[in-house]
Amino acid sequence: MIEMNSRCIFIEGIPGAGKTTALETVSKMIQKQLSNVKTFYEGDLFQPADYEGVAFFSHEAFEVLLTKLTTTIEALYLEEVEDGILIHYKALLNNETIDERQFEYISKHDVYEQDVTVYQKLILYKWAQFSKTLESTEDVFIMDCCLLQNPLTMLQAKFDVSASEIKRFIIELFRMIEKYNPIVLYILPRDIRSSLQFVRTQRSNEWFTFVAHYYTQQNFGKNHDLTNDVDGVVYLLKSRVALEKSICQSFGEKAYIIERTQDSWNEMENTITSIISSHL
Repeated sequence: MIEMNSRCIFIEGIPGAGKTTALETVSKMIQKQLSNVKTFYEGDLFQPADYEGVAFFSHEAFEVLLTKLTTTIEALYLEEVEDGILIHYKALLNNETIDERQFEYISKHDVYEQDVTVYQKLILYKWAQFSKTLESTEDVFIMDCCLLQNPLTMLQAKFDVSASEIKRFIIELFRMIEKYNPIVLYILPRDIRSSLQFVRTQRSNEWFTFVAHYYTQQNFGKNHDLTNDVDGVVYLLKSRVALEKSICQSFGEKAYIIERTQDSWNEMENTITSIISSHL
């Protein structure tokens, strides 16, 4: 019987790198050999190593929230952690009637709206839970964005945490699940500007407006005097890529940096296929 010696595969890279294509390639390939494969795309509400549509309330803030609600939140959507309560509010919205004003109030407490200390603590908790999940199942998990992109978006772009501290934090996450032989596929465009311009043609103007503002108008952007345009975004992405490459290199043979050009998709897929085959 064929087995996968890596229990989790992380697909990473900047916007437009080709993460979705890579994830689909990996998922289809492994599913031909194994039945116990779980694939999670960016934005999946049930992502096991990250938060999507989840708010955090301290115990005191949660008591205040209860006074504002017109309906009771089922325990199914609540998760108690050390310093408060997590509310899976997007899942709640999908399954229950909730007042729009109440939903907006809860969403302002999203995990990704917390201060840096609370955010890091919640991510460490999430990865501790993920480690327990890996311990209790033989499933193979394929995920994008949760190891590098999302933490760096928060720690680098929003808070301008030092590169050394970001690297230390990501390595700490990786070590929590290292015994399950994780591998990282890091997709690296050779031309960052061209990659960004390409993904802009694939997504809405609203997407780029949001990304540009997030990347250039928060702590990193302000501290580096970035302009709210393509040039500012490219500056941040180049800094991010340098840090992500350094982090991947610290993982040794568990990480693969796959360089590609905008017209080398087939070559990239062939490289990924070769890598995954070596782990089956």
